[in-house]
Amino acid sequence: MVEEKARVVLARSERAALSQLLADYRTRRLTIEDLIVSLSDLLNTHEKLTLLTELRELVDNKDRAAFDDLVYRPRIAMTRRKGDRAHSDLIVTPSLHDLPVS
Repeated sequence: MVEEKARVVLARSERAALSQLLADYRTRRLTIEDLIVSLSDLLNTHEKLTLLTELRELVDNKDRAAFDDLVYRPRIAMTRRKGDRAHSDLIVTPSLHDLPVS
């Protein structure tokens, strides 16, 4: 499902970048936080952000709560949850709550 939707909303180079990000996450070269930060650069339009629903299914169960906090909840929740300076200034994917309704 992710690949089908990615073909519709992403350019070929963006699909390659997404594949690399997911491979790096699966091999633990990227943490869930690093993955979300990288996805925020790649998925830079409302249409592209709709991929997040499908991408969530590829996230390890143990990382799903963090994924949800970073993606679906307002940005302030992440800062409160982390509580340290190392993560307080992370640029994360806009919360779906921040997106304008079409």
